[in-house]
Amino acid sequence: MLALLAAAAIAFLPDWGRDDARRSTGGDVEPLVVTRAGPLGLIVRSSGMRDGEQIGSAAEGQTLWAECRAVTDFDPRPDTGQGSNWYRVRWPSPEPGKDFLSSTPQDEYTGWVYGAFAAPTTPGGASVPRC
Repeated sequence: MLALLAAAAIAFLPDWGRDDARRSTGGDVEPLVVTRAGPLGLIVRSSGMRDGEQIGSAAEGQTLWAECRAVTDFDPRPDTGQGSNWYRVRWPSPEPGKDFLSSTPQDEYTGWVYGAFAAPTTPGGASVPRC
């Protein structure tokens, strides 16, 4: 009985990026700026979950275009004290890789970036909706 209840509860969880990078849903986007990422840049992942893989990198100071924000159960850098906050951003490719790519509002795919190293350009990030 407990297993059945757990399975039912999981079915109703919001989409936190459990799937691979997917096509963008379109709609409004808000700018983010990559901060404190250093020379290696910010990793863009196929999901904001532990099983996500790297699909690119974003350079320090680069603008990314966020569709929404989410909290997952994966915090890759607990030492930041920022929690497991993630942004789903527009991204030009769903393919695994480490190349530095540019994000535009028109990009066809999405990726996920760790919120500790991406800052909304609006105060408090209130304009980036929850996923």
